[in-house]
Amino acid sequence: MNTYPNIEAFYSENEARRRSRWVDYGMWWHDGVSAEFWYVSYIQAAGEVYAVRHQDGQVEVLGIVEPDPEGSYHQTLDRILEGWTEQCGRLNSLTWVREKLAQFKEVCSAQVPRSSVPHGPRPGPGRRG
Repeated sequence: MNTYPNIEAFYSENEARRRSRWVDYGMWWHDGVSAEFWYVSYIQAAGEVYAVRHQDGQVEVLGIVEPDPEGSYHQTLDRILEGWTEQCGRLNSLTWVREKLAQFKEVCSAQVPRSSVPHGPRPGPGRRG
């Protein structure tokens, strides 16, 4: 996945990100490699799950989850990350997020080609941080 030096560089690459709804999934995800903390969010416009490192603002795109076409746009991601509130803050918890997204990607690639998933803006409220 892609990395960016900061959130501004992340937004600048795709201006739709800046205007999009987003939802936070915790502020204290621990990276077991560097022992640093990250926050994790999901941006509707691009379907990206991304992490931002507290120390320097570096952004890492962790995965892509297409927004849900009906209801709350982040229902699928809520299911993928079920139990995240218990994981956030634990040692090496960012690996848990990466593993959950990788499992989802494997299931999706076996079931539905990405090109068949509808694209475009989706209605629905977001939790803003």
